[in-house]
Amino acid sequence: MAIPILNEEQNNLLGVIEFFNKINPFSNPDDDLSNRIDTSGFDDDEIQFFQKKYAKGLAKRVQEFIDFHKLVKQYKNLQNLHQAERRVTKLGLSDSEKLRRAMEEARRITLADRVSLWLVDSDRNSLQGKTIDQQGWRDLGTTAVESTSIVGEVVLTKKLINIGCDLYQDKKRSKTARDFDLKNKYRTCSLLCVPIFNSEDGALVAVLQLINKKRKGKSTAYDFEQHKDKEKVPDCFSASFNQDDENQVQDFGRTVGAILHEILLEKKIREMKEKFENS
Repeated sequence: MAIPILNEEQNNLLGVIEFFNKINPFSNPDDDLSNRIDTSGFDDDEIQFFQKKYAKGLAKRVQEFIDFHKLVKQYKNLQNLHQAERRVTKLGLSDSEKLRRAMEEARRITLADRVSLWLVDSDRNSLQGKTIDQQGWRDLGTTAVESTSIVGEVVLTKKLINIGCDLYQDKKRSKTARDFDLKNKYRTCSLLCVPIFNSEDGALVAVLQLINKKRKGKSTAYDFEQHKDKEKVPDCFSASFNQDDENQVQDFGRTVGAILHEILLEKKIREMKEKFENS
């Protein structure tokens, strides 16, 4: 007998309670289970009795349990975010170190295997990339903004893109990823691209790209040479970025946007100062 547990106020299914093997109340408790089962099974009267006497109370307790764990999760996410912001905005850090830490923190809070930050140069219609992964931090060079790339799509639409595992199934968007993987001996499975806006005027200044959500409990690092079937998703990457990841990166993106705005202002001040001194 399976009975739904409903939150009647929200008309929301909270769960299902399942009963197995109705026992004959007159059977000997010491007998084998097969001899104690009431073969007539459960009936409508028992369903109505349960719903009348227990369903509302049980639904209330289940809802309280769900609400409690939602609050705990929100609190942990907020702590994670504040910790990330403190590490990135620490006094005395160079511009390069701020960006590196921002990428490290984005990688940590989302369990991403790799993170790339693409700085937008709207005057030249180009992107300057930096990435951080297990091997460390390095430059990706400069590339043109193209609608055929996922980062280019985010730049042009200014909207977040979240592609769950497996990216290779998305025929339209996977070509750029496949070309990158072949060149860099990698396997892209999931992707989250978030636009970063200037904290002052709301202009798009960068795109934060998180690659491959790592599956919890799978500590084995990806090995391109050992993973023979390149079409198959590696077990360690068989996960997708979720709504929590989107929310946290968008919230953290405001801090990154403020940092980039500060870096840009400092650069302009230095350039103007040099201009005045040389004139």
